[in-house]
Amino acid sequence: MSIDVHGHITSPELLARYPMPPVLGDIEGMLAARRAAGITTTIVGSPVGAGTMIPRPGADNFAQPPGALESYHDWLSEQVRQHPDALRAYAFVDPFGGAAELERLAARLAQPEFAGIIVNSSVNGRLLGEAALADFWALAAEHDAPVLVHPPAEPVGCPVVPDLGLLEGVARIHDVGLSLASFVLAGWLERHPDLVVIASGTGASLPLLGRKLDAAAALGRPNPAYAGDGHLRQVDHPPSAALRRLYADTGNADPVALAAALAFFGSDRVLFGTDSPPSGEPLSAMAQRVAEAAGPHRESVLTRNAARAFGLGAHAKEAVA
Repeated sequence: MSIDVHGHITSPELLARYPMPPVLGDIEGMLAARRAAGITTTIVGSPVGAGTMIPRPGADNFAQPPGALESYHDWLSEQVRQHPDALRAYAFVDPFGGAAELERLAARLAQPEFAGIIVNSSVNGRLLGEAALADFWALAAEHDAPVLVHPPAEPVGCPVVPDLGLLEGVARIHDVGLSLASFVLAGWLERHPDLVVIASGTGASLPLLGRKLDAAAALGRPNPAYAGDGHLRQVDHPPSAALRRLYADTGNADPVALAAALAFFGSDRVLFGTDSPPSGEPLSAMAQRVAEAAGPHRESVLTRNAARAFGLGAHAKEAVA
């Protein structure tokens, strides 16, 4: 039995509007496949709110009308209420969206259907370490809401990546590593030590960056070419120590990536996550690889860590019934 912290579904309205894999709308089929693979609960959401992960020239996922996102969240919460024993939801937010958007996020987090927050690792080239995100990180900490950091449709450097497969398989995962490195260097975990921040893609490149981040903190120089209001705050402890306080899902179930994440973050900070749908890899095969990599810690990785992080206890079903 396991808990999947990284699943996606989308509404009929959005499927009709945008080019997306139809499997994202097959809720009953998704749940049947998960039951067959021993997945008891899945935390689902959209990494683009009421948008699409397919890059569209001239379109901006972060310029969605508030009503469109609210409509998607209404639909999402209804799916959880219909399947309280199998689903919980992430509320999507543009963390740079301002006070009104954060107010709407807080209202969603007050609903029992929503167990956490999903954000993009970069927003039109801006990273999660920026000073402008003080209110967002404070809100996540106040609500004890785990934050899944997911790549955007168009990561940093997207215009120079000519191949869609390269964009999806490589550029997006590196966006997660870059942005969370900026998050650690900004000192947000020192300001909010109880934050649960989950790096999708099995931690991306982060398990390899400890010494590099310590060196970056020692340099502490602003980039004169950067036009935003970002900052590199001198942290009180080596960034490599804060880096280990992040969490990682298992969305990249490559054995080398799994071994690196388990060795770096520890078996108590790796959470089973399939990134499915739309990933077409058999769920049972993914779970088996994760279990083999985790060895004696398989129960923690497959179930217990997520139950603890998201508060999925014995009365989880009754909370949204």
